[in-house]
Amino acid sequence: MTDECSPNLPESVENLLAKLGQLKDQVTQQLVSAWTADEDRIFSADLVALGVARRTYALVDGFVALVRQKNPLCCGALLRLQLDTAMRFYARWLVDKPEEVALALLDDRHLDKMKSRDGKWLTDAYLHEQLSKQCGDWVSRVYRNTSGFVHFTGRAMLDARTDHDAATGRESVSLQGPGRIWTEPEMVEMVSAFVESVGITVNLLYSWSCTKSLVAVQRVENEHEATQHSTELHNT
Repeated sequence: MTDECSPNLPESVENLLAKLGQLKDQVTQQLVSAWTADEDRIFSADLVALGVARRTYALVDGFVALVRQKNPLCCGALLRLQLDTAMRFYARWLVDKPEEVALALLDDRHLDKMKSRDGKWLTDAYLHEQLSKQCGDWVSRVYRNTSGFVHFTGRAMLDARTDHDAATGRESVSLQGPGRIWTEPEMVEMVSAFVESVGITVNLLYSWSCTKSLVAVQRVENEHEATQHSTELHNT
């Protein structure tokens, strides 16, 4: 996905983009593992997992393209979207009836109308706070910092690139191009956060795959015990 006209990127950033490619492969692996678990039975959570994987693929592709264009304004918005993907999928682990969250997501219903097992509304604030407890404080920090890329606030309004003409003393503002200069430390920070966000998503897909496999094993054991019990009663 390299644009021939795009500027060269620092090696540190190229390495992170390569990591994103590896994470996409892991997304595929975990999705396949989940869908083939439990004798290929498909549940509503599997459909949500499919949506999570597809959205992650699309966001990674878009993010990489925008990094190569050195467009931090749009990259920040995609980072927030990827974090949102992980947050909403994680909501399944915060309730007593995960199936209801899955159905709400599939029906395009607001999760903030539902409550967690500890009686809290599933608001965005609650979701990123809980995900922070699980994955690190950086989750909430990134969530708050990327709000300015999604909503029209300071980060969006101050993104235009300005140039100073020393001879005339005039300042010019350009609406073209990616905007202000994106420094290497800033680029590394944002791309690293995106990598971590995709990593969280991979782990959640893995958790669902494991959960589904365990449920299948438990059901087989219950069926075996029920059959054994029925046989004992018959022989009595």
